[in-house]
Amino acid sequence: INKSGDILIPPRYDHIERLPGQLFMITHKQLKGLADSKGNVLIEPRFDGLEILNNKSVLVNRDRKYGVLTLEGLSTIPLQYDYLIYDKSRDQYLALRKAPWTR
Repeated sequence: INKSGDILIPPRYDHIERLPGQLFMITHKQLKGLADSKGNVLIEPRFDGLEILNNKSVLVNRDRKYGVLTLEGLSTIPLQYDYLIYDKSRDQYLALRKAPWTR
């Protein structure tokens, strides 16, 4: 709800958390997504975890698989890695994909 009393993000979510940069993490049934300050859902709540990186990308995970999206929700690194981190000092990602028989 903004200062004028207008509902920007519908109350259908279980939790809404304000993030830096006029963004909001939205949670529905324990799945996380992203909305902007105008109420536009940028990323539907379908991820177990979501982290906004300083390069304006979003590190996401679901079912123990990791990937990267743009702030608009477009996939840049597929959700297929067992481990994925962002090294901000080098502006690069480090990824690990285990062989199927090592589970």
